[in-house]
Amino acid sequence: LNTRSLKKPSAIEKLTIDLISQNIHIACITETWLLSNIHDSSVKIPGYKIIRCDRNINNSDKKSGGGVCIYYRTELDVKELIIDGAELFELIWATIKIGEKELIVCILYCPPSIWYKEELSNHLIETLGDLARDRPTSEFILLGDFNDFDVSYLENTDLQLITTDPTRKNAQLDKVFVNQPTKVEAEIYKAILPTDHLGIILSYSLSLSIVKYKVYIRDEREHRRRMFSERLSFTNFYGLFYEQSPDVKLQLLIEFLQCTLN
Repeated sequence: LNTRSLKKPSAIEKLTIDLISQNIHIACITETWLLSNIHDSSVKIPGYKIIRCDRNINNSDKKSGGGVCIYYRTELDVKELIIDGAELFELIWATIKIGEKELIVCILYCPPSIWYKEELSNHLIETLGDLARDRPTSEFILLGDFNDFDVSYLENTDLQLITTDPTRKNAQLDKVFVNQPTKVEAEIYKAILPTDHLGIILSYSLSLSIVKYKVYIRDEREHRRRMFSERLSFTNFYGLFYEQSPDVKLQLLIEFLQCTLN
C-alpha cells in the first residue's frame, strides 16, 4: 500500500484498522514520508513490529516524501537482509520463515523521473540472481510503487507480474512480481487510510501457525456483582492512608481490587 505519508493525522490509527480488518500478517508500505528523527514508537502498531528504510536526503534530490517499511506480526520470523548497495535506494530486502519454507521479499519505492534507474536495475538483477543461486529453494516476492520505472528487464528472471489492475487513477503504478504465481492470489482494495492509491492484498498458499491466546472473561452476573460489593463494604482501607507515596497507594489499591475480583 502506498500510504502517501504515515505522518498524516490519525494515519497510524487508520492503518491499524486496515491491518486488523483485513487480517494482514505482513504489510509492505511505500511512501511513508518518515525521516530518521521520527522514532519507531511514533508509528507503532500493537501486535506488529516494523522494519524501516527512510529516504536518505543526502542521496536524493528530493528532501521529503518516499521511504518504505514493513509491518509484520510479532509471532512471525521476519528478518531484514543486509545487501551491499541497498542503502543507496528506497527498498528493503527481508526473509520470512514459515516452517521449512523461506520467502524473500523486496519492497521498493521508485520515485518518478529518477536519475539512478540503471543503477537500481543492476542492483535488483544482481541481488535476485545471487539470492536465487545461494537459496535455490526460496520463493521471491518483489513489490512496490514503480512509477515510470521500466520493469521489462525482469523478463530475464523467474519473476512474473501478477497484478494488472490500475492502482492510482488509470495507472498501474503499484506492482507485484513473484516466482511462484500459482501460489499467490492478488486482490485490489480501498484502504481506510486516506490515500490516492489502491492497496493490493496477497493471499499466499503457505500455512501460518495458529497463535492461541488465553482470554479471561469476568463473570458479571448480578449475584457476582453483589458479592463484590459486599466484599468491598467490609474491607478496611485504612492501611492505604499510612503510605506517603501516591504511586504506592494506587498500586496497593489496584492489587487489592485485582485480588478481590479473582
